[in-house]
Amino acid sequence: MYKKLCLVFVISLIIVFIPTWVDAPIESFSWVKTASRIDDSVLKLVVACESGGDPLAYNPKDTDGYPKYGILQFHLPTFLVWAEAAGIKNPDVWSPEQQIEVYKYAAKTGKLRSWGCFTQLFPASD
Repeated sequence: MYKKLCLVFVISLIIVFIPTWVDAPIESFSWVKTASRIDDSVLKLVVACESGGDPLAYNPKDTDGYPKYGILQFHLPTFLVWAEAAGIKNPDVWSPEQQIEVYKYAAKTGKLRSWGCFTQLFPASD
């Protein structure tokens, strides 16, 4: 429990203090506002942890050895498959709005543990 509280505190500090690609706070980005109210706080924490709020974030070699893209650091094949399942026409991995729609799909289908940051923030209680 203590680790979880510390991690949430640190991520909260990151949201407030880390500079992003613009001088606006993370809440002002239109793509964050498109998230459902129920998932908003979780989404903000995951975005801050994964990309620091930068929609152009790119990791050429993540822990699994594959590149990751955008605010939620998607693996391209995963994004494309989930985007199709979510009903997104013309998927674009660089679109923050589409990434959030795919995130909502993942939330509805129990796939949020696919994000390392989600599992760090909300460890499974076994």
